[in-house]
Amino acid sequence: MGIENLVPIVAVGLLLSYALSVDKIVKHLDKPFFLTLMRIFSSLILVAFLFFSCEALLKTYRFAAKLLQTQELKISELLWLMPGWFIIAATIFFAKSLWYFVRYDNARILSDWYVKKHLDLNKQEDFEQSYCCLQKASQIKPDSVHIWCMLASFSQLFLHSPEQADQYIARACKTLNSKSSENPKEAAILEFYSGRMSHYRGDYQTALEHMKKAYELDPTRYRKKTYEEALEMSVEER
Repeated sequence: MGIENLVPIVAVGLLLSYALSVDKIVKHLDKPFFLTLMRIFSSLILVAFLFFSCEALLKTYRFAAKLLQTQELKISELLWLMPGWFIIAATIFFAKSLWYFVRYDNARILSDWYVKKHLDLNKQEDFEQSYCCLQKASQIKPDSVHIWCMLASFSQLFLHSPEQADQYIARACKTLNSKSSENPKEAAILEFYSGRMSHYRGDYQTALEHMKKAYELDPTRYRKKTYEEALEMSVEER
């Protein structure tokens, strides 16, 4: 069996294995074995996809060149190309999640996993375990401004501890200031969560100022609507 016949078989096998097992693997990403398995899996699929895409494009080019030359469209030849493009389409469908496991390091992937678990547990109102997940995320990735801000919001809203919330906001501010280069998006996150803290405490004018800064720093993420809502609250308070 030639390599041109082997590549599509490998590609299909990897894609099917990924589709059938991804949910089970992701549930256990906090275990080193499963995290390593997921990274290897993703790398293999992307490499196989790269080779297979080149082969499919070459076959398509030859098909188009022959079609232009002969002006004859043979359905059998067209059908011969379709499985290849189906595999490419399926890989593109999974591409974002596959590239995520190749692009980011273990700390980023694990911290994201704990943050997602925190959000899921919050929906189940298991606030104790939810808080533990956020703490683990902060231990794995202590340079994340967003995670410290999430801890602040959780402490204020669910633990009813303004003092602890202020400590987490101060930690987020310290983390942001310790970075060598300016990061407007992280600065916007800090401003947004600081605004939320002020809003929870009924200080709508301060919340408005923070929301305005968040919008100015990252208008794509913190849409104008968020700022306008804060403005309405501050006006009503007056």
